[in-house]
Amino acid sequence: GLSAIQFARRVGARIYATAGRPEKQAYLRELGVTNIATSRDPELFKQGMREMLGDEGRVDVVLNSLADEYIPYSLELLRQGGRFMEIGKRGIWTTEEMHAARSDVKYEAIAL
Repeated sequence: GLSAIQFARRVGARIYATAGRPEKQAYLRELGVTNIATSRDPELFKQGMREMLGDEGRVDVVLNSLADEYIPYSLELLRQGGRFMEIGKRGIWTTEEMHAARSDVKYEAIAL
């Protein structure tokens, strides 16, 4: 996650991050990240992202490590033809599942 923040800054991207514990959220703020959603509750994640992006706001890239219901919520936030880069290990989707849900998305599972 921290490497992704550094890379995103280098290329001039706007950063939307997640963190569960208040200490981690505070650390992200110390790093200058202002758009932070919770990773502890899927509904609060969705609500927080909608508040930051607005109803019509979308992101170009999702670098995902969250599982299960976070994936379809993240897909709702991804623009048409966006990229979904999966770095999680459990509860992730197969290429076929992603294609069935959003055939326009460029999906890549990355082993770090």
